[in-house]
Amino acid sequence: MIYNRFFPEAVINVDKYSTLLERVTETIYRDLKGKSLNRVSMIRYFNKLFKKFKIEFKIVKEEQVIKNNVYKIGLIGAETLLDKYSTIKIYCNMNIFDITTNEEACKLFIKFLIRLIKHELIHRVQVINILDLKIKKSLATNKKDQIEYYKNIHELMAYAWEILEELRFSGLTDKQIEHKLKKLDFTANHSGILFHYVKMFDNNREVLHKLYKYIYMYIHEQFSNAN
Repeated sequence: MIYNRFFPEAVINVDKYSTLLERVTETIYRDLKGKSLNRVSMIRYFNKLFKKFKIEFKIVKEEQVIKNNVYKIGLIGAETLLDKYSTIKIYCNMNIFDITTNEEACKLFIKFLIRLIKHELIHRVQVINILDLKIKKSLATNKKDQIEYYKNIHELMAYAWEILEELRFSGLTDKQIEHKLKKLDFTANHSGILFHYVKMFDNNREVLHKLYKYIYMYIHEQFSNAN
């Protein structure tokens, strides 16, 4: 998925983030029980449920399906896209509709869904870590030019998303992140990218306030073009 000769080997733990996702899945069976859904309404439900985490779902046509060990519970596989959000795509099959009538089938679906997402989250962390290294390297070469680059409004919006993801990976909930934004209570352990921004713009609070505003907007899904 990701190849970079400057990327250090590391064991990446995404359990804290996956705990946030497990909380999101707690209402799935209650929400869908007994409902008559078609492909569009089923995908719309899951896309809305996971929208803030940039996780999207798709039901694949039967002739495109490779029947693997999770096929019977409605899942096929997943991938991480090389877009600005490292969007995770979850591919399902028609067996997904069993989760509306069978609670055990729903529990099994959720169990393997979280497992698929955790794998893809590791790729997302790798992308974020590469961005972190990129900032370190660029600041070491030409700090003045790089400061102009990183305070550009488009870069601020892009890095705000990466920072939010780092904060989630550290185990913070969105409510905790919002609370810390108000107090500016973050360390390098929470987000390497945010730490670099604070160092770069410690004397330019306007840039940091814009960055915090964009993080807040991502939490509350206030970007009109979120996809």
